[in-house]
Amino acid sequence: MALMKNNKTNKTNNNRHGFTIVELLVVIVVIGVLAAITVISYTGITQKATSASLQSDLTNASKKLKLDQVILGTYPANLAAANEGKGLTPSSDTFYQYATGNPVSLQTFCLAATKGD
Repeated sequence: MALMKNNKTNKTNNNRHGFTIVELLVVIVVIGVLAAITVISYTGITQKATSASLQSDLTNASKKLKLDQVILGTYPANLAAANEGKGLTPSSDTFYQYATGNPVSLQTFCLAATKGD
């Protein structure tokens, strides 16, 4: 009888519940890889959105400047004079740099846009 009792206690000691250190490390590595993929994807998406916003702003501003050239016969001398005094309205955090090719005839222009810093 004492022999049976001793076998039962040995079995109950071997049935421990929990995770091994290797299993925990594998889970931590998988979570780290998923977090890295998410950060890289988010960075790419924000850069594409910024680029699309700048392209849209430049296209709209170019159309307004060309409309002024058709109506007035020359491009505006500066951004404040663009679009018959209304000025160009970029999206938030977008800044324009504007120059005319020839200050006398004002028949060409150069427009650049930057966003944020």
